[in-house]
Formats: sequence, C-alpha cells, structure tokens
Amino acid sequence: MAGDGGTGSLRITELSAAGTADGSARFLADGEDGRMRLGSRRADGSWTGRAVIAGVGAPDFRGPALAIAALPGGESRIAAIGLDGNVRHTVRGRGGDWTPFRPVPGPKGSGSFAGDQVAIAGLPDGSARLLVTTR
Repeated sequence: MAGDGGTGSLRITELSAAGTADGSARFLADGEDGRMRLGSRRADGSWTGRAVIAGVGAPDFRGPALAIAALPGGESRIAAIGLDGNVRHTVRGRGGDWTPFRPVPGPKGSGSFAGDQVAIAGLPDGSARLLVTTR
C-alpha cells in the first residue's frame, strides 16, 4: 500500500478487506504508526486515496484489532478494539459519511465489551454479524 501522501510505502501491522457488490474492494489497515486507514480499489482497478479514520475523542483511531464488512446497499461497517481494550463499531454510509465510533454493549447490559480480536461479516439482508474473542 502506498504511503501517506502517495509516496513511499505504508508498513501495515493489521489488515482487513471486504468485497462490495459493485466489484470494488475496501481495505482497512493499521499502519506501523498505529493509525487506522481506509482505502478502496474500484472495480476498474483504480485506487481511491487513503483516509485516516477518526477516533473516539481523538484525530485518529488506534487499537490492536480491526475488521471491515461491506453490505449490499453500499455501506461498510468497521469493528475495532481501541487502546482501552473495548470493542467499538462505526458505519460508513453510501456517500462516504461516517457515524461516530460507538461502544458495543457488553453482556448482561454492561456499557462496554472488552475483547482481543474482532471479525465482522455483512449479510445479504443488509445486517452484519460481529464475532469477538474475549479476555
């Protein structure tokens, strides 16, 4: 993956990819600097620019685990574990707008859910399923 500003290369420590219904692919990566980035490869083979994903009360999201899913309507969902060890979730709409990262509720109504690894899958009905391993 090209480095920031399109020069050099980006050393990736975590990577997740999702194919979309229109034939493009979305790539979510943590760089060696710890910042999460999103990029896309269009169906014609061209690339979009890469964007740093905003964090929770911070300019960029940082954490040890990430996952992306593409949904049939053109949305993407990201699940990630923050530096505090809790799972968070955001949605990228068809037009590229983002919802803020929100905590994933924990068992028995707790306000957060601690985890080690995350995976997310988009389903044909537009919903998504989240899998989290816990400590």
